[in-house]
Amino acid sequence: MNIEWHHEQLLNVVKSMASDKRYMHSLFELLLTDKEYDGIARRLEILRALLLGHESQRTIADRLHVSVATVTRMANMIKHDPDRAAKIIQKMPARR
Repeated sequence: MNIEWHHEQLLNVVKSMASDKRYMHSLFELLLTDKEYDGIARRLEILRALLLGHESQRTIADRLHVSVATVTRMANMIKHDPDRAAKIIQKMPARR
């Protein structure tokens, strides 16, 4: 994997803080706008919903208040690399 130096630094910081939810939250608040932070969280939920396959793309978009284009983009990413998407979802805690 060819990751540029600044990407590697970001991954190192995230990994070093991963065991403490408060530090991770503080890092994301520092680096991201509220809209960006929320957008990342919604994309993870889109990923989970698409992989579960219980809802249509339109239903997911309506429930999460995102565009159908965003859901479709995530669906296309899953089609491109389903194994990676499944691994990401396996790391996520069960939905409450």
